[in-house]
Amino acid sequence: MGPSLSKAYSISFSSPTDKIDENVQDFTSDFSEIVEVMEDYLKPVLSQFDFLDMREQTASVSTESGKMKVKDKDTKRTEIQEIEMKNNVEMPKEPKPKADQKKNVKAAEWEQLLTNCSAFVFYGMERFLSHMLLNRLVAMNIPKCHLMILLDLMQSKQSYQRVMNSDIHKSCARIALERPTETAILLSLIGVRAIIANQWYTTLQENAERLEILSENLLRIGKTTGQTVNILQKRKIHSNSVKSKK
Repeated sequence: MGPSLSKAYSISFSSPTDKIDENVQDFTSDFSEIVEVMEDYLKPVLSQFDFLDMREQTASVSTESGKMKVKDKDTKRTEIQEIEMKNNVEMPKEPKPKADQKKNVKAAEWEQLLTNCSAFVFYGMERFLSHMLLNRLVAMNIPKCHLMILLDLMQSKQSYQRVMNSDIHKSCARIALERPTETAILLSLIGVRAIIANQWYTTLQENAERLEILSENLLRIGKTTGQTVNILQKRKIHSNSVKSKK
């Protein structure tokens, strides 16, 4: 047999993980070299910028924006408070008219009615002239008023108290002019042609009956004022009488 030859083979096995690690190391080293080269290249350019000032400006801008937000919030709160205050503020109330002012208004309304009417009916409490301003009434001229019916002289606690408070400021002569006869004379002097009025104090029920009789005879049946007064007197409503002036 010939000489035997022996050969030795060494086989090395590497895992895929080892290959990946080697590639990563190679990539990292290459990237580091690239970064170093870029830094050397950009040094002349970067030296022209002041990054400290830019950071301060950014900080100041953020601070100012924060202040603006706070101011906006304060402004909104102030506006809301002002709106609430406006809503809570009560509007000033108009002063209530005094008794004299109310009387003047009523008297002015009645004067206007008397001037423009051909017949006038008063159905109310106390004396008719206690509701009127005498100095203005005597200055009127109302010849167009053909008939005036005064169903007054009714009383209640409130009306009596009102008249008593008013009479305190009047003279005896002034109060005397408000009596039924004197009232009829004054009304005739300013032009009223016919007057039907109560002669004495009466009640609400009695005046209501008189008003019903007057309305039925004067308006529905069409009787004259004299005939209607005669009917009232014949009816003898309780103890009160009605008088007529033509």
